[in-house]
Amino acid sequence: MWSNPTLWVLAAYIGFFVSQTLLRRQWLWLGGAVLLWWLGALYSGRLLPGIFGTHKIANLYVPYLYITLASAWPLLTGWRRSGDGKGRCLKTGSVYLSLLAVSGLVQHLAFGALVLLTAYHYPGGVSLYVWPNLLQQYLLQPTVWIVSQWLLMALFYLHRQLLGQEADRFSLLQLQSGFLLMLVWPAWLLFADLAAFVAR
Repeated sequence: MWSNPTLWVLAAYIGFFVSQTLLRRQWLWLGGAVLLWWLGALYSGRLLPGIFGTHKIANLYVPYLYITLASAWPLLTGWRRSGDGKGRCLKTGSVYLSLLAVSGLVQHLAFGALVLLTAYHYPGGVSLYVWPNLLQQYLLQPTVWIVSQWLLMALFYLHRQLLGQEADRFSLLQLQSGFLLMLVWPAWLLFADLAAFVAR
């Protein structure tokens, strides 16, 4: 079972989140994520018994969904004026958690935009192929999603380090750039899959 690299990535993602929320006493965020996982596992287990459920590993394949939804509280209450008074910082007590919350929100907004664009063109063009591909990317390829989020977090962090600013500081331009990157990345994966499908 642990020979699967996806499980190692999932374990690292969940482990970093749990350890940081425990260290920084972000009880609401951690509790919210666990509650959302439990409710998702409970209801999906009723929908597809034997595949999903509280004792099935399949429900751990979307921890980024539970963590992002549960980050609503720190995202609503954690914004503070930065040290120089010119920007806003998300104060969670941990740079990693701040970057995780913001990058998760940006990534989900970009993915939602792709879903809406596909719905707008349904059933024309290749939208019938795009729907299952987007679903596959989100539900069945957690490694791609998690690594993409970590890369976005690293870009946000390096950007602020190069400017000599706080790493948990965010600007509108920075968020827009992240949104564009997270819009292009799944679209590129989708076109690569489509090109491979057509070439068969």
